[in-house]
Amino acid sequence: MQQKKRIVSLGTFILVLLTVFIVSGCENEDERTPPQMNHKNAVEYYVTTVKVNGLVIVTTKKDIYSNFKKLKSETTVDTLPHIGYETFDEEDENGNTRKVQEPIAYDIYFRSEVK
Repeated sequence: MQQKKRIVSLGTFILVLLTVFIVSGCENEDERTPPQMNHKNAVEYYVTTVKVNGLVIVTTKKDIYSNFKKLKSETTVDTLPHIGYETFDEEDENGNTRKVQEPIAYDIYFRSEVK
């Protein structure tokens, strides 16, 4: 009898530990916030894309900060050809499907290295 109580108590303890471990490990992706920008010593990039008349205009702005002061700012504008359109089926709240065309977007990647 004493042995059964001990096993049930141990099982309950393990179950509680697992529940706490699982709940604490689950992080809501929507609640993640980006790190705060610190302009003490930083390089900051802004990238915007606009589709105009079959072209994609990519504007890149770079700001360089040292000791909370902006040392330099550069803006470059690149014009890229439009890739085309992607067609897919979209379903509305009534269950009706319709064909939708959206422009294919360019992928934008950033790399950062510290040497």
